[in-house]
This record gives sequence, C-alpha cells and structure tokens, in this order.
Amino acid sequence: MQINNTIPGIGCCWELEDSLEYLISYYYQINPGGGNLHNILEDGNLEEGDIVFAKKEAFESGDTLGMLICDIFSSMFHHNFIERANNGWKKSSHGE
Repeated sequence: MQINNTIPGIGCCWELEDSLEYLISYYYQINPGGGNLHNILEDGNLEEGDIVFAKKEAFESGDTLGMLICDIFSSMFHHNFIERANNGWKKSSHGE
C-alpha cells in the first residue's frame, strides 16, 4: 500500500479544508469512538507518522472516509495543522 499526501483528482486538500470539521463530525456519527482514526481524533496523536498509521488501519478496514480524512490531514500537515487541531478544527484566528 502506498500512502501519499495528495487526494487523487484534487492534488491537495485546500479545496476541502472548510469541510474538515463536517467530515470529522460525520465520521463520529458512524464511528462514535473515533474508529480507525481513534489515535488522531481521540488521543490527539498528530504527528505525520500517526496519520500514516491511521490511514493504514482505515485502508485495511475498507474505511474510505477515514482514508479521505487522513489524506486531508496529511495535506494540511504543514499548513497550521497543529493550531487547527488544538482549536477544535476551526479556521485559524490569523485569517489563513
């Protein structure tokens, strides 16, 4: 399995960035405990290796929404990712 930082057909997550909060909320509706993304959503493990691990778990379970969320996280990793996570996934207060 190859894991990369782009979303096929989009390239990166900037077009989906505003939808991340909705996607996470929906993911919790179908996976109340955080499912395959438990380590990043519940435990707050936000290092790139943690995201890769979560995506691998999602892939092995056929969890396509989980894989999409991981792709978005990976694409955002260098774009105020930690600040957004610590702010409840809201947009940056810096107007970015």
